Amino acid sequence: MSAIKLAPGRYLNICVTCGNEFESRRRALCCTNDCHQKRLRLEKKNPPPPIPDGFKRCFECGEIKVLEAYDPRPENKDGRKGKCRQCQQNYYQQYDAARGAGRKIYLKEYRQANRDYFRQYAREYGRRGNYKKQYLKEKANPQYKARAKAYAKEYNQRHDVKAKSRERQRRRRLLPETIEKERAYRQSLHGKAYQKARKNRRRTRLMAAGGTFTAADIRLQYKSQKGLCWWCGCDVGLDFHADHLIPLDRGGSNNKENIVISCPFCNMSKGNKLPWEWAGRLL
Repeated sequence: MSAIKLAPGRYLNICVTCGNEFESRRRALCCTNDCHQKRLRLEKKNPPPPIPDGFKRCFECGEIKVLEAYDPRPENKDGRKGKCRQCQQNYYQQYDAARGAGRKIYLKEYRQANRDYFRQYAREYGRRGNYKKQYLKEKANPQYKARAKAYAKEYNQRHDVKAKSRERQRRRRLLPETIEKERAYRQSLHGKAYQKARKNRRRTRLMAAGGTFTAADIRLQYKSQKGLCWWCGCDVGLDFHADHLIPLDRGGSNNKENIVISCPFCNMSKGNKLPWEWAGRLL
């Protein structure tokens, strides 16, 4: 199928059935529905030879080429584009040539329409050129070269030390004892409190609510409640939630005074209800 792109959304096609030229909004094989039905009947009587495995027909030039002649495209079934690499290059060359010619005409007209601005810019750039000459003169000085060389050496050493430190930390994190230690910390009260505080800080930022609390505040509240749920009084253990007495979406704050320790069941069943709206506990 051969088509010439006249403009965005305008193509000049040649009908494969009657051979007439016609314009359309996309690439097309036939000019009318009659030509399309005629082409289908001819293909049904004389079907084209099957395309062997590892080959594909280019929809631009119509030639059958190996799959390696097409650029990859994972979205397609065969993982290749429908246009061969040569046709793609020809399209890019024509597009760049047309765009380059139009760009030159546009720049010429723009400069003529804004001649005063470009003159003023040229005068200011000429003043800045003096600073450039001074910089080049200092750069040619041997002392400048020595200072620049010393600074580059010190910079490389400083960043090399940082890179080595990061590598040591990365290797230390991959040790089995380090992984086990981090896992034990996440399952402890300190680790649970840190995770709850961090999660609630992010949620508070998203909801634009005021106030904040830390992991130490959660641990203090946990000890003051003796590990019991604020609502039902059951032993929560380490499977607890940091619940807001007044929900955030009901005007509550994220301060530590509004935080209590509750079991997952009470927190999930309470939802965004106010304490006096929920019969989990008599206050």
